[in-house]
Amino acid sequence: MANGAWRIVAVAFTDTVSDGRDALQPLETQPASLTALTKNLYQEVSVEALIGSPNDPFEEGPRYIGDTMWSDASPRDLVAAVRDATLTAPPGSAISFISLLRPAEPRQPDMAFSMSASTYVHAHGIWNDRSLDAVNHAWVRSTIASLEPLKKGYYVGEANLSIAPERAKQCFSPAAWEKLIQLKRKYDPEDVFFSYLQ
Repeated sequence: MANGAWRIVAVAFTDTVSDGRDALQPLETQPASLTALTKNLYQEVSVEALIGSPNDPFEEGPRYIGDTMWSDASPRDLVAAVRDATLTAPPGSAISFISLLRPAEPRQPDMAFSMSASTYVHAHGIWNDRSLDAVNHAWVRSTIASLEPLKKGYYVGEANLSIAPERAKQCFSPAAWEKLIQLKRKYDPEDVFFSYLQ
């Protein structure tokens, strides 16, 4: 979001161009699409080109802070909450992503990844001036905190686990968390190794 305008990027990973068009077609009839300043629809690209896109906001050089969460709330509620938070962002580039995921694949009994939801929400601050570190850190923390009522859990690979002790627990299902605790007690009873599991 910049100067009060949102940029919506929707990517469909499909086997055919036709499937991709079908997946993205609902966006054409939404109010945001009907009143868009510009539109660039149905561009077929490779994964390599997508990752190396010049529109990638995470270029080398600037300073970054980010945090994430899982949610099963409606896209309408999430967009409204993220919009309100983004309006309070510090100067520079504040980026909020709402990634709508397709229904999860059936879970296998031995899966290590036990926490997910229908939507993945990111909040990132991007800035250059070291003196803005504190204000950007505070904005990201307050943004994710404001979404707490809509949260299901956190993604262990991208959440800031140092903020609060209970965060690590919320990265796993209750059963998976208990299994991790039992393994920790069995193989590291003296707490030789640092762990976020405490």
